[in-house]
Amino acid sequence: MIVFEERVPSAAEQRAVAESVGWDDHFDWASLPASLRGSEHGVVARDGDRVVGVGRLVGDGVRYWYVQDVMVRPDAADQGIASGIVERLLERVRQVAPAEAIVGLFASPEAVGVYEELGFVVAAGDPLGMTLTLEGEGAPGEGAPEGSRSAAAAETLGYDAEFLGEPVAAPTPVADPEAPVLPYAHFTVTMHLQRRLAWSVAWNVDGLALQPGIPRSSRFFLDDRLTDEQQTGEAVYRDNDLDRGHIARRADLLWGTVDEAKQANRDSFTFTNITPQLAGFNQSSRGGIWGELENGVLELDELVDRRISVFGGPVLADGDPWYRDLVQLPRDHWKVVVYRVADALRSKAFLLTQDLDGLRTAYLDAFRTYELSLAELAERTGLSFDGLPGADKPGADEGSADEPAARQRTPREIVGLDDLRW
Repeated sequence: MIVFEERVPSAAEQRAVAESVGWDDHFDWASLPASLRGSEHGVVARDGDRVVGVGRLVGDGVRYWYVQDVMVRPDAADQGIASGIVERLLERVRQVAPAEAIVGLFASPEAVGVYEELGFVVAAGDPLGMTLTLEGEGAPGEGAPEGSRSAAAAETLGYDAEFLGEPVAAPTPVADPEAPVLPYAHFTVTMHLQRRLAWSVAWNVDGLALQPGIPRSSRFFLDDRLTDEQQTGEAVYRDNDLDRGHIARRADLLWGTVDEAKQANRDSFTFTNITPQLAGFNQSSRGGIWGELENGVLELDELVDRRISVFGGPVLADGDPWYRDLVQLPRDHWKVVVYRVADALRSKAFLLTQDLDGLRTAYLDAFRTYELSLAELAERTGLSFDGLPGADKPGADEGSADEPAARQRTPREIVGLDDLRW
């Protein structure tokens, strides 16, 4: 069965298909990886584990678009793969173009009929040049991400420590004081360069200014403030069941003006805000209690100004398993929510894990969310939470000062929002 993936092909995939159709002399292989990174969008067709077709979009990401390098292996022809690729590329244009968009391409003579069926017309006086005018459905100014990485990120404010009316400092790595701190729209990433993943991500959520209608981006990208070797990119996720799991939720970041929300949407797809997760882990985080924690706080009647600050990231343990000799896969993830009720700031810390009792069965065979103290979380993560309310106290549900420390710091499983006492 043919499966279409909405992504730009890798250089190896592009070359394999090109050579199968006799186009091995059509490309400069040395510059191909950089060329692919500059694509606006891409589609890869797979038959099982084998890539049988590719195609991509280039252009300015607003009005002028170009369908480029649509190729299908000869032994997979006559299955509608080329049409399927182009249809998906055109749908991408419709989603993000702010108004009328011009889509062009060059077609081989035998492919002209395929493109005519899709609405393209042959340019007068040139049997190869063809254009198609589409009515875009995106909002003005949307377009595709600027540059191949994070062009606007350095100009944004990042996490706002004063967002809740008094300072709430983001967590810091105890043993890595020089860790790079990267600001984006509404969030900030602190990177662990050796692990090539985030130590932590800090973000703000304004529940009264959310813009939920912003279309989802489909393009993950590297941050050019780091080298490619200092971050985990597409090579880890290719040809496997790993998901690209957001740390700062995209939905949390879509607030402010429309332009701010759009920039936050784009920034949320930088690989520095992503951790590799097996599909079950990522789905459990989105569909279970883990994905509802922020919503549970925002719905509190007594929450001041409908604002919260959130911190999260992977637990970067020395024993995390290696994958493809490229990255160690984090087994556990953590999250802290800080909020104001009446005149007091409060915090709640959580862990999504399968290894709280020291016994590990199959890797990621079960997923549980636990509430724990900031002190316990600091021990697990190697981070300092001294800037957060409650950092020097046991959790509210983990005992009082008169109880033994072990009991105070026993994590408590959370099954639903009703289990929480905010």
